[in-house]
Amino acid sequence: LPDDQAAQNLRRVLIGTTRAIEPGTATPSYLRDIELNFARYDVAIPPDSPVGQIRRPRRNQPFDPSTHFAVSEAVLLNADEYRASVGRDLTRRPANQREAIIFVHGFNTSFIEGVYRVAQMGNDLHLPGVAMHYSWPSLGAPLAYAHDRDSALFARDGLERMIRETAAATSGRVLIVGHSMGGHLVMETLRQI
Repeated sequence: LPDDQAAQNLRRVLIGTTRAIEPGTATPSYLRDIELNFARYDVAIPPDSPVGQIRRPRRNQPFDPSTHFAVSEAVLLNADEYRASVGRDLTRRPANQREAIIFVHGFNTSFIEGVYRVAQMGNDLHLPGVAMHYSWPSLGAPLAYAHDRDSALFARDGLERMIRETAAATSGRVLIVGHSMGGHLVMETLRQI
């Protein structure tokens, strides 16, 4: 990130998703999309955020930037812009920290919850690379396991394409982290590749 963004504790998250994009926005929904969409989200993390926690306003609670996570900018990207962003973000890092890290969320995860989790992990763990997020169309509901399992299987082609686009943009390693049902999706995708 540029120096002014680093001073504001912003974390950039590059995203690949097979969630359908809400018309006129850069916001993915829970609906499935056969196309892989790319985006860049800049997440503002409060300076004294407790390790491992993502604080958001509760119902009827006002937003407080000193306490709550927030998206400061969200931009849709095409595949060329995504690869250029990956390359740019990696070359800004020291030579021994040029790894692309793709996090694949698990069951019952909304889009923004996944984005915040990747930003939080990058911030808290001081990840030695560029944090990315593959967001498959989870319904984000605790009673929707069958829906999410089917959506994870549906999302294999999108994850394969994100891996290939990311690998094309870097000469370094691509690390893939799958959480819960995301681990199942990662294994199915690697088997497919």
